[in-house]
Amino acid sequence: MTRFATILIIVFATTSAAAADNPFGSAGVIAPSGAISLTYQKVSPPEGDSESTTTLSLAPTLMYFVIDNLAVGGGLVLEHASNDADSYTIYGIAPAVGYNIPFDNLSLMPTLTLQLARGTMDSDFMGTTQKLNMAVVNLVIDAPILYHAGNFFVGVGPYFSTTLVSKIGDGDATEDASKDTTLGIVSKIGGWF
Repeated sequence: MTRFATILIIVFATTSAAAADNPFGSAGVIAPSGAISLTYQKVSPPEGDSESTTTLSLAPTLMYFVIDNLAVGGGLVLEHASNDADSYTIYGIAPAVGYNIPFDNLSLMPTLTLQLARGTMDSDFMGTTQKLNMAVVNLVIDAPILYHAGNFFVGVGPYFSTTLVSKIGDGDATEDASKDTTLGIVSKIGGWF
């Protein structure tokens, strides 16, 4: 245990010194981060059976500060959800631009992201499973307040997402699918070098 504590102290001291030389938001800084979420939702209508949905989402991101405090980059969109009747899997890319507003060891980093995703949906309709193709374009705006320790950060802040395009089809024909607007809270964890 003492060896592990010594290693942690050395790593933290080294990253703290490096952070002082190249603070978060400096031109040339690369900042990997990510989010993972597991959600369970249960809907109970006034009549009929209740339905539950489980969703797993992964969102690794890499940002590069092209000039002081202005970052461009992007990430991956990976999500799987299932309930009693349907399941879907989507994957895609998410180009992003963000601006860092520093305050000592805190910063505010509003980010604009465009999620471009495709996927498949298995839908149970009257006892028959249909395989459908999906395409989604979401606009995401978040503004977490980041706390910096060494070369690592954690943050939390407001989150807004709206679907710009949503299509679903079986290959022969596509049609508009439901569009969502979401307000919430986002958490971030990452680092920089």
